[in-house]
Amino acid sequence: MVSEEVTVKEGGPRMIVTGYSSGMVECRLV
Repeated sequence: MVSEEVTVKEGGPRMIVTGYSSGMVECRLV
C-alpha cells in the first residue's frame, strides 16, 4: 500500500506498481 501511495504522489499509474514487485518499485523510487 505504501508503494501505491508513493507512485500516486509521483503521478505514475498504479497498474505498474501492481505488476512489478513492491520491493522492486520501492528500490527504483529510492
